[in-house]
Amino acid sequence: MNPDDHNTLMSQHCDTLEALKMATLALIQNARRHLWLSSPDLMADLLDDEQLTLALSVFARSSPQAKVQLLITSDPMVWDTTHQWVRLLRRLDRIQIRQVLPEYYSDVRMFSIDNEHTLRLQQEGPAWSGWLRFNDSAYARQHAERCQSQWMTASEIPDYRQFRL
Repeated sequence: MNPDDHNTLMSQHCDTLEALKMATLALIQNARRHLWLSSPDLMADLLDDEQLTLALSVFARSSPQAKVQLLITSDPMVWDTTHQWVRLLRRLDRIQIRQVLPEYYSDVRMFSIDNEHTLRLQQEGPAWSGWLRFNDSAYARQHAERCQSQWMTASEIPDYRQFRL
């Protein structure tokens, strides 16, 4: 899949955890301005990965306009502090995280990149699957708008940078 072809909607089903890691990596590497993630948790099976963490770090540092916003529903006090993204959150101010209010809790796990690309993930037991969609600006924008709305009311997690490593 080539996300640089901005005229063609491309959709691909990912039916393994490894395929989802590759799709997530492609999204992060193709991000130019903004990455949203909404999820009940930080998906350790998927995101606690050296390559993905490096890609997120590179993106977050790529320009002053680069922005990463994570919306989670889980209690941050139960996070595994060895999770690579938690460690990265502590070091980079450009990666922001908030906890969604209970009335907005959702099991949806989804990335949205630059109002253009999305990855919707599903986990059933140990099995993962998802849909990667490039150049679907309407769907991506809808997700980003929902995230923005939730962001405005979500709780800040001021002490996550203080978690013991």
